[in-house]
Amino acid sequence: MAVPTIPPRRILLQRSLPDALTDAVAELDEAGAGWVNVGPAVDEEDLPPPTSGLGRFFGGTGPAVPHATWVAGGARRDGTRRPSQLGIEHGSGPKAVARLREAAVHVPPGWTVRQDHVRRGLVLSVPAGTPANVLVLFLLDASATLATVPVGDRWLADVYTG
Repeated sequence: MAVPTIPPRRILLQRSLPDALTDAVAELDEAGAGWVNVGPAVDEEDLPPPTSGLGRFFGGTGPAVPHATWVAGGARRDGTRRPSQLGIEHGSGPKAVARLREAAVHVPPGWTVRQDHVRRGLVLSVPAGTPANVLVLFLLDASATLATVPVGDRWLADVYTG
């Protein structure tokens, strides 16, 4: 028997006014379950031409339009909380953390860089108890900085519960 899937809740937000996304992240973090996919709403004319299948296979970078995912940390058997995870796929090339630092977008203290790979993206562990507004601000700023196409104030988030 197939398990029914719950469609995500879509949030249209402005990067300059991320309150709806901050509230959703706080809610999922408190529940210790769920995830959010976030990306800029990019105009078609700003997208690069599509690459061939071989170009995608042998290409050295990720997508031009950044795609971020945050996954809530759940409870461990001993009652402590696992850290949440934040990942950003991007096409800006290697050494994303250094590129962010140059743009004055710093990985917050206590966060751990798990991966900084040219094609698989940037993955960070976010300690339990991190305020949702800190997480969302970093997610949006880092994604915009790592974009290789113009991104504006319009962003989309899909919120998955449970």
